[in-house]
Amino acid sequence: SGTTVAEMSRYIPEHKNLNVTCYNYYTLTQLFNKEGINITLAGGTLHRDDQMIESSYGNDLIKNQRASKFFMAASGVHEALGITCAHNYEVLTKRAAMQSSLTSVLLADSSKFGLVRTAYVAQLNEIDAIITDTGITQEWVNTIQSMGIALHIV
Repeated sequence: SGTTVAEMSRYIPEHKNLNVTCYNYYTLTQLFNKEGINITLAGGTLHRDDQMIESSYGNDLIKNQRASKFFMAASGVHEALGITCAHNYEVLTKRAAMQSSLTSVLLADSSKFGLVRTAYVAQLNEIDAIITDTGITQEWVNTIQSMGIALHIV
């Protein structure tokens, strides 16, 4: 949910014979016209503030899919309190996608590190890789690497 993953999806090239399960309207609009991208939309209620589409049947669809990678955004990343988001309705969908994926990748800009939001998603060590920007502090780089999480700074 939100714009971070949708922004990344703009860079997915066409003709990749790629299957994407999506639960975000903005992400859907970025992928919709790309040839070779097969989209499964997990339907439900559209939450306009973060463009997330969420429902129990959407979560069931996600749970019954399998993915090689799940890309997730977060509003807060804290060493002790984990990965958090702004809305409780995001949690079950993100957890379902994490549990159905071989690899979970967190996309978070450096401003999110050290923040805690109200809705708990997962512990940091449940993530396989983090992609962030060059503003991340050396302290956070050390923390992430000490946990064995792959870190990609772009």
